[in-house]
Amino acid sequence: MKRIYFLLVFSLIGVSLRAISNIRITPVPSLPQLPVSAIHRIFQDSEGMMWYGTVNGLCCDDGYQISVIRSDINTPGLLSDNTIQSIAEDETGRIWFGTDHGAYILDKATRQVTPLDAEQLQTNFIYSIRKTSDGYMWIATGHMLLRYNTLGELQKTYLLYDHEGKPSWMAGFCESRQKQILITVGREGIYRYDKKTDTFTRYANPPSERNLTCIVQDRTHNYFWVGTSSSGLLLFNPSAPKDSVYTYSPLPVNPMGETEGEILYMEQDSHEGTLWMTTRSSLIAMRYDEAHRCLRQTDFRLPAEYGNMLNEIYQDKEGNLWVASFDGKSFIVHFTENAPEEFTLPALQQRVRFQPAIMALSDAGEGKMWISQERTGLGLYDLSRHEVMLYSDILALKSLALGSIKQMTEPRREGNVWVIPEGRNLIYELGREGMRMKHIRTLSLPDKAKRHFTQTYEDRNGTLWAGTNNGLFTFSLRDNQWHTVCDTLGQVSALKKTNREIYGLAPPIKGFISNPPKGNAKKYLLPSPLPA
Repeated sequence: MKRIYFLLVFSLIGVSLRAISNIRITPVPSLPQLPVSAIHRIFQDSEGMMWYGTVNGLCCDDGYQISVIRSDINTPGLLSDNTIQSIAEDETGRIWFGTDHGAYILDKATRQVTPLDAEQLQTNFIYSIRKTSDGYMWIATGHMLLRYNTLGELQKTYLLYDHEGKPSWMAGFCESRQKQILITVGREGIYRYDKKTDTFTRYANPPSERNLTCIVQDRTHNYFWVGTSSSGLLLFNPSAPKDSVYTYSPLPVNPMGETEGEILYMEQDSHEGTLWMTTRSSLIAMRYDEAHRCLRQTDFRLPAEYGNMLNEIYQDKEGNLWVASFDGKSFIVHFTENAPEEFTLPALQQRVRFQPAIMALSDAGEGKMWISQERTGLGLYDLSRHEVMLYSDILALKSLALGSIKQMTEPRREGNVWVIPEGRNLIYELGREGMRMKHIRTLSLPDKAKRHFTQTYEDRNGTLWAGTNNGLFTFSLRDNQWHTVCDTLGQVSALKKTNREIYGLAPPIKGFISNPPKGNAKKYLLPSPLPA
């Protein structure tokens, strides 16, 4: 089923950019829910959930709410330090994260947090955690790079020194498409991991400045882009003659017209291959000019409202760039096909005579949206023709409880919608013919217990999963039968589908997981209280 995502903005004020292409910048949507606005690190796990490292804990955004892993009055001593410096995910789906004092492993299902290698790491500043394709986890701390297996067992420690024999540090880490691991060593150069000898060896003579920072492989070529602390970006081509492995380019220029040679973090977008980098004062975009063999800066300018103390750049699974900011709003750079469209819904404003207050949305197909508007209830909106139809306009729907809808999801039938009246033991399926809404069916639990529905999700097997205020149930659309999955779970606040399982979340103290293919249900109790 085709999915369309919209960003509704009820304001005539927009962001105007002199952009390199059709891009749009939006703040990280969950910023107001975070314990602090400053973000150090951003990471997306295999389930699509976003993780933020802040000075006040590790924050998980599951698309519905924010949960925070930290030491506080509810969970004293959970972490030795709440400042999160690095985030990664292992092959089993557990989250590894590093702090100013120690590293930890988080089991997402149970929310159990386990210190990693307490004797070796719990007093150390952990500034990088990376996973490689062979399943190993690499942790950088001090002048050491440590390799762990998925079980959290230390495999080997690699000591890092510069050419003068002084302790150094890992500045950048990259696994190439050829499965080679390259690192940049501070005050030194580029080293490559040799699996046969289980050592790091110098990959090429360093540039004279020995000032390398981050490193990434080009998306279409086998050469690499290397950041420096004073010379901007270098092209590193290990196949070139020894005296020309590094190609220098003009230094990037910040919005004040000043050259900036220090590159903090870097990412190459998958849209046009533009190189994006954070410097001491801004976000800068550059493209490689093949004819002249150097980088050229684009006309991109970051709006002043987004601050100038920027941290990491992270590219999500859809190709958007997430930029962490320490002194302003962290933001997302959306590209052409990913950029959200803005709609001010003029027909709805004209109809209801006040500013729209949308409670829920669902795609109705053919450029139309199901909307739930506070005070006026369920409606249909045509985004191309700017036409609106409310349920109260249709005589056959006036008797239905459609005046207060805060939850709606898409069925497997194109254009239809499941809606839940607030606080009621009712679920409606509605369809449409053009802009005319029609009632398809009404579902309710047969028992007389004081239950009301909170969430729905229809899977591919013809089963409607329904969360209530005290448990999780399923309704077979084939035989019209209700089945109890778990009626002691508590209020289900979210239903999330992964590759194999459906998760019913019931904060603050419970959680539930079911595996539909096997028909088995497992209930997991989370720590009480869950870190808020």
